[in-house]
Amino acid sequence: MNAAAGKKSGNLWTWVVSGFALIIIILTIVLPPPGDNTDPEGDALAGKQGEMVDTEEALQGDTVRIRVLNGTEKEGFASRTQGRLIAVNDSLVLIAPEIPFDAPNKPYKETIIVSHNADLTGARFIAECLGLTDSSVVWEIPADGTQDSINVTIYLGEDI
Repeated sequence: MNAAAGKKSGNLWTWVVSGFALIIIILTIVLPPPGDNTDPEGDALAGKQGEMVDTEEALQGDTVRIRVLNGTEKEGFASRTQGRLIAVNDSLVLIAPEIPFDAPNKPYKETIIVSHNADLTGARFIAECLGLTDSSVVWEIPADGTQDSINVTIYLGEDI
């Protein structure tokens, strides 16, 4: 009689553990991952009830992907500058998914910061970090509407 009770108890625990596993799987499928800032339509810039929020406000705590090109004759200047920019701890997080390399047609007398987004906030932030004015920021979006994974390209010049 004792063996039969143990067998029933074992079956009960199998059902309990299976039930918990099923609940976890369902919750994993239904709930969005933590830190997911997109709305159900997938628009990260959409505010409450579909209204657009201010772009400056939307970029707070955002990530800007940068490409750093050495337009000078200084060896390793792009790598050092990229490291300095990434180390900046502010509301925008700068990441560099590419290894810095030499710019074509160098040397550049002035640094040029090219924004590949309609919003210039990230490019202006980089200009400020480098001690430059907004006059070094230009805007370039491909005519065909395609977008590169890079948000800002920096052509380092002799002015910094």
